[in-house]
Amino acid sequence: MPPDLDLLYGGARMLAWLPKTVQLSIPSAMVTFGSLFILRLLLKRPTLAMIATMMLITLGGLGGENFALETPGAILFSVTAGLCAGRVGLLGVVALWIYQGALSRLPLPIAPGVSYATSTIIVLAALGLVAVYAFRTSLGSRPLFSRAIDEDLAA
Repeated sequence: MPPDLDLLYGGARMLAWLPKTVQLSIPSAMVTFGSLFILRLLLKRPTLAMIATMMLITLGGLGGENFALETPGAILFSVTAGLCAGRVGLLGVVALWIYQGALSRLPLPIAPGVSYATSTIIVLAALGLVAVYAFRTSLGSRPLFSRAIDEDLAA
């Protein structure tokens, strides 16, 4: 998949690209979560429905130019998406598709002399900051490392 050319221009086009990625990711997330829901109703077993959803996502990710390279990537993504849908829920699946869409459309590799390096670094930094913020928010009022430090001191 070629990178999105709007990212090569930087500036305002790059900032306008981020909401576009969110907009394009929501239907995929809804299909993933909806297929898990329907398969769970039909198969009556959550684990079987999750495996069937993973298989459907894998089939959707195949069919490109390089079968040997795409197959492991499709399997890895489908396992991640199926586990995320079954364990985390719809919000986790939406976030997974947003990150997948953003990372698959970034112009990589990052080289210092390339004109799009700044845009790529900014998008990667924004995605990293969102992940750190989501992790910190998910902890609520609990401290980050208190349990691990307490266990080390007790031992």
